Amino acid sequence: PDFWWNLFTAIIYILAGLAVLTRPMAGVLTLTIVLAAYLLVGGIMRIFLAVHYRARIPKAWVWVLISGIVDIVLSAIIMMGLPGSAVWV
Repeated sequence: PDFWWNLFTAIIYILAGLAVLTRPMAGVLTLTIVLAAYLLVGGIMRIFLAVHYRARIPKAWVWVLISGIVDIVLSAIIMMGLPGSAVWV
């Protein structure tokens, strides 16, 4: 995690919070989309890290890979269920 990535996500969270305050229904959808996007990008990054750690940590890189795959699957489930998934997310 880099400083710029943390700054970017903080700005997105602030914008989503403002959307919730000004327009609740649009805010709920915005938060759901932001969560799905965060899971997707985080999953992709974990998969890249798993491939990178493969030589350094031969016994543990598979768990990082599985974590990335789970993040991507969760993101897909949320995005495919929109707008209905905004209710339970």
